[in-house]
Amino acid sequence: MGMTASTMNEFSDWMLGTLTDNKADILAKDINVTYDVDGNIAKQMLLDKAYLDELGKSAKLKKDWMDQNKKTNAARKARYKNASAIANGVSSHMGEDDQLSIIIHQERGSLINVANRGKRMPKA
Repeated sequence: MGMTASTMNEFSDWMLGTLTDNKADILAKDINVTYDVDGNIAKQMLLDKAYLDELGKSAKLKKDWMDQNKKTNAARKARYKNASAIANGVSSHMGEDDQLSIIIHQERGSLINVANRGKRMPKA
């Protein structure tokens, strides 16, 4: 079973703390063998900084994406509002009983709650 992002973060933090807290014991284990505790701590700290920098970039991209979605949704609503105003204007100009007015109202009405009705039938 693979590790999640959360458990990978947890282990990385734990390992850095463990290495730091046990530095003296690791160095004293075998005086004939040098284990580069300081180098490993430094490398892990650099990797921690790189990770946090990338995480910050991801957070900014997510915020930018969400901001852009708000703008896109606002533009979509404005576009629809204008199209509806045009439909109402044409219908008012042509008269409610005019064939074009009827088609316009049927089309707009056919699009309400489409997701709740299931598959849409093609126009004849």
